[in-house]
Amino acid sequence: MKKPLAALSILISALALGLTGCSGNPGSGASSPIAPPSVTAAETQGPASPSASPATPAPTATAGKGPCRGASGDDVVVAPDSGCQLANTTIKGNLTISQGASLLATNVVVEGNIQGEGFQSVSVLGGRVEGNIQLTKGGQVMVKGVTVDGDVQVNRNTGPAAQISANTVDGNLQCQGNTAAPQGAGNKVKGTKEGQCRTL
Repeated sequence: MKKPLAALSILISALALGLTGCSGNPGSGASSPIAPPSVTAAETQGPASPSASPATPAPTATAGKGPCRGASGDDVVVAPDSGCQLANTTIKGNLTISQGASLLATNVVVEGNIQGEGFQSVSVLGGRVEGNIQLTKGGQVMVKGVTVDGDVQVNRNTGPAAQISANTVDGNLQCQGNTAAPQGAGNKVKGTKEGQCRTL
């Protein structure tokens, strides 16, 4: 009976060793569990949405030594001691020329007034002004071929003789106190021509 008992002992020992090898303890030689694949932030968020188009800035005009402050549809101010060129545009408010500034406006429609005091130079060529043109105590002035629904007033300027020609004025053409008398011809004025402009 000793041999069967010895064989049974060997079988029990083999079973014990087999169970120990499947335990997953460190050093047992069992395979480590496979980690799930990592997911990137881009995969969790989905495809990137197209970036929004940048907003289009309001149109402004720049020229000479500085900008015209404002945009189409608003009042426009030529900054002090700066230069501004405007062409083939519409200003729904007033166009103001500041101290020491210069303006060249070509075929511009101004639904308000053109006003300047102490400016360096103002040239308005063609176009329409639905209000008044008022230029005072400045330098050089040129107003040619403009339709003006209000008055044109050119007073107390110290630059060369103002050039005022071929304008259609529904109001009055008034010039006084300029260092040099304005020059020009061909102005059609429904009101009156006064002062230094009475013969223009």
